[in-house]
Formats: sequence, C-alpha cells, structure tokens
Amino acid sequence: MDAKSARYISDSILSGTNRLHLDIWQHEEVCPVLLFIPGTGAYAAYYTEFLERLAQQGFTIVGLNLRGHGKSSGVRGDFSFDELLDDVDAAVSYITDNLTGNIGVFGSSQGGLLTLYAAARNDAVRSALCHNAAYLPRDAADCTRAPRLYSKTMPLFVAFSRMLPSLRLPTTIYLDMHDVFRDDANLKIYLDDPLTVKKYSLRSIASLATAKPARPLSDISCPVMILTGSEDAIIPLAVARRVFDDLTPPKSLEVVEGALHMLFIEYIDETLPIVSDWFHKTMRT
Repeated sequence: MDAKSARYISDSILSGTNRLHLDIWQHEEVCPVLLFIPGTGAYAAYYTEFLERLAQQGFTIVGLNLRGHGKSSGVRGDFSFDELLDDVDAAVSYITDNLTGNIGVFGSSQGGLLTLYAAARNDAVRSALCHNAAYLPRDAADCTRAPRLYSKTMPLFVAFSRMLPSLRLPTTIYLDMHDVFRDDANLKIYLDDPLTVKKYSLRSIASLATAKPARPLSDISCPVMILTGSEDAIIPLAVARRVFDDLTPPKSLEVVEGALHMLFIEYIDETLPIVSDWFHKTMRT
C-alpha cells in the first residue's frame, strides 16, 4: 500500500448540537482505521505531517477536531471532559458506519488522556496508543507547573468554576509553554496559529482535574501503549509508569530517550515507527 493510495477528504459529524470537523486520509483498500485526538488547544491538521506519513504506512486516518477547537463548532475552549469523550464516541460511530476496518484510537497529550478514557468506555476500540496518560483524580497535580500549589488551591478552583464556569483563563496557568516545545520556532507557530485555542474556561480546567474513567483502568480490555518522552516535564514519566502499572496486559510502555513533550511535532522520525508497528501488531484481522 503506497502513499498514492491514501486520499485526503474532509467531513463533519454531529456531537450533541456541535458540528465536528474531520480530516481524513483514506485508503480504498480495507485497512485498519485510526482515530486521532489532538492535544491541548490543537486540532487534527496541526499534526498533518505526522498523520500523512502514518497513513502511508497502511492506515486510514481520521483526525478529530474536538468541540470548540480547530474548525469545529462550539464555544472556543469551553467543554467538560465527558463532553469531549462524547465527541470521541461520535467519531468512532462515524468510522463504524462509513469506513471498513478495525478501529484504533491514539492521541497526543490531552488527546492521550482522552484516548485512555475512551478505551475504558467504548468497546469498539480495538487498540489504543496514548502519547501521555494519567488517571486524573490521582495524577492531575503532577501534570501542572506547580503541583503543590495546585493541590492546595484546586478545591477552591473547582468551587469558583461552579460560580463562573464560562470565565476563560490562559492555558499557561498550568502549562509552561517552554517545557512543551523544544524549539522556540515551533512554539511561535503554535501561538501565531489562529485555529489553536489559547484559553480554556474554568469549567473545562476543573473537569480536566477531576474526570474519572467509566471503569477502572485495570478493566480496559484492548491493548494499550503509553508513549512518552524521557524528559517530558508536562506529564512526567513517573505518571506514565503509574498508569502503566494500573493496566492489565497486553500493554506496553515506550520511552523516547531525550525527548520533551511534542512527540508528534518535534520527534516524528523517532515516533512514527513506534506508532505504526504497535497498530499493525495489535490490529491484525
């Protein structure tokens, strides 16, 4: 299956009242279908180089723009974690109804967390790969720039989110963008992109701190890989190891030595074979 057999199209679906944009690299032949979930503030086409190259490895790729992100409708940066999981379920249903092949899900950063939680609630997911993973009620503090301050102030923050749910704050209150990107030029591209979301509502941030999976992580039935960089300061390796220990085999933990956070933007050559090999291995018919 060569690069020319993958055709790009776009489509849209409904999730509740929101219309979600899909970027699709589709093969005519039957092959595994991978749903991609972007990271904080991002959208599928932001990762075009990685997704196009992955499609060339013999996968149909469906890139999801979550509500309030990218080209999808919805209030910018306003959601609950469960609402985002509804978006993932809607995309999985679209794949089931319109495409042929086993379904795998993978995501980056916040999208990796959504992938983990989607595997815990949607049995249509045949295989999952999480670039970053966390059990949020336990691990959220360790995924912020000030874990001790976060732990002390989060109960107050959650209370404020009930009073002022739509108040929007910059995501930099919990993310140090210089820890996100290795290269300042890539950070500038992200910040200058009009489609990236730089502020989240109070209710969104609170839900990211408290969301629980639909069932224990040990009850996830599909194979799960956790992929992370050894120098990731956003969701540290120690958090990935805790989640890995929670999971039941088959499972895998892959660490890209020397890598920071943006694996599918700044470490494509290193991560592409890992992702491709995992899904070819776990999604054989």
